[in-house]
Amino acid sequence: MKQTSKLIVFIILLAFVCACGNQTVTAPVPQLKPEWLWKPSDNGKIGGVGIAKEHIHGIDAQRKLAVSRAIDSIAAQLGVQVQNVTVLESHADSSGAGTTTIDSYSIHTVQGSTVKASVREFWNDPQTNELYVWMVLE
Repeated sequence: MKQTSKLIVFIILLAFVCACGNQTVTAPVPQLKPEWLWKPSDNGKIGGVGIAKEHIHGIDAQRKLAVSRAIDSIAAQLGVQVQNVTVLESHADSSGAGTTTIDSYSIHTVQGSTVKASVREFWNDPQTNELYVWMVLE
């Protein structure tokens, strides 16, 4: 009786292993990053890439931040003076409730020139949810 139950358990385990062995598991295909991340210039025109993580104020704020960073990158390549200023304000009322706001400003200074660039492409990294933007000087 004891050997019969061992034999039954062995047959069940063998059937289970055989059933699992026939299944093929496909690994997820890794998402390749666009080529412009490494080479943002296009046909001799200066290019830049801006990257922004998920933003507390949503996708529009994330997009604006990425664009601002791409313009900063282009401006820096042109020898433009780039100055980023962050202003942090905290307020509290008599009940102890408080609010905090953060404003970021990017100031580009160049001798009488304007930096104009156009967006070529956006790409969202599915693993990190970072938004990338590729811009090229017009």
